[in-house]
Amino acid sequence: MPDLLLAAAVANALALASPGEPATAPATAPATSPAAAAGEPPPRWWGPFPRPKVSGYGGPTLRLAGLHGAFAALVGLEGGVNVVQRVTIGGSLLWLLNPVPAGDFAKGPADRLNLNYGGLVVDVAYVRGTRVSGTLGGLLGGGGACVQNPENGACAARTGFFVGEPRAGLRVVLAPIVRLHLAFGWRFVAGRAWAGPPDPRLGGPAGAVTLEFGWF
Repeated sequence: MPDLLLAAAVANALALASPGEPATAPATAPATSPAAAAGEPPPRWWGPFPRPKVSGYGGPTLRLAGLHGAFAALVGLEGGVNVVQRVTIGGSLLWLLNPVPAGDFAKGPADRLNLNYGGLVVDVAYVRGTRVSGTLGGLLGGGGACVQNPENGACAARTGFFVGEPRAGLRVVLAPIVRLHLAFGWRFVAGRAWAGPPDPRLGGPAGAVTLEFGWF
């Protein structure tokens, strides 16, 4: 009896099956390979690839420097153009955050020294890598200094000067549109005679940190 039931079940199965119809495997979604993902176009805000031979950059800059034997911090803006990602030509403007004591050059209530300057900035990447580059360059320009009254900002004595600030640095690309420029140099000042500190006291060491935005 069990054999008859088994034979009937097999016969029913054969009758329901469609002859000549091959079995199909379940469809599976194709996997995305890492190479395919890497080949996707970059976001539009990253800019064009390959980079143009001339592109712009700009951002805030901070100088930590010596001034009249004291520590000084200057903040400002720097910007310009990149030429074939090797030479940068631009400009920089800097303002002193913390006027320093004028010392023996105080003029009554005018007892602090203030200084601001700016000029043309040129840097050349003498060693260039994909993410890190070594640079040589500097700033050439001019500015002014005064012995100032901290109460009202009035200057009891003032001067103008030429400034040169050679420097060596390191550039690090943080993202396709952001890089960090670290540099160290020396500020040389040549100004007319005045009642304030002499030129060597207006100069001194200077370390710069600049956050640059552009196409790198």
